[in-house]
Amino acid sequence: MIGAVIGALVGGALGARRKRHFGAGRFLRGGSGSFLNASTILTAGALGWAGYEIWRAHQKKQGVATTPTFSAMSPTSTEPVLGGLFSSPARSTVEVVADPFDGVTRIAGLLVSAARADGDLGEEEYAHILREARAAGAHDKVMAELREPRPLERLVDGVRDPNLASDLYVLAFAVVRADEDVNGRERAWLAELARLLGLDAGSVARLESETAQKIAAAT
Repeated sequence: MIGAVIGALVGGALGARRKRHFGAGRFLRGGSGSFLNASTILTAGALGWAGYEIWRAHQKKQGVATTPTFSAMSPTSTEPVLGGLFSSPARSTVEVVADPFDGVTRIAGLLVSAARADGDLGEEEYAHILREARAAGAHDKVMAELREPRPLERLVDGVRDPNLASDLYVLAFAVVRADEDVNGRERAWLAELARLLGLDAGSVARLESETAQKIAAAT
């Protein structure tokens, strides 16, 4: 479910770009070996930023690979319960009680922001994003981001894990770049995202080079 929603939102963001994006689309969501399935994005989307950080901390503490299981926040609850109900050390799973929409809505916001990195979206671009969101059952969440877009600092606030920071940057870069090049306005947007994620210039250059090569190979 989470993978289908995020995949649809990626498709909407790419389709809203006025650039060729066949290779970027295949790289990001082209099947079992795609970036989405190989990255931390789906786990972060399922658990939310705070839940993901809890899970990663438990992984490091135990020194073994753990599988996250999560319980949805009660829809009648007034506040999200973000914490850990950890399994015993002998087990290889960790349960995190989290708001399952936190990560998805943040990723949706990041994708909307990436889609408009070089300026405002036109009606056709809006419509493309919303069609994909509606098909995935995420219309309301995406519409909220389109009407009142959150600033980047709010979307990525709380991201501390280097793996998640890198994967969020790759996701955004692939959408912004698509199969072509990055222009000045897009470069400024990406620079701000990198700063907020705590990525240095060397890391950014490496991530962009690797991503560009994989997009070219997918094309």
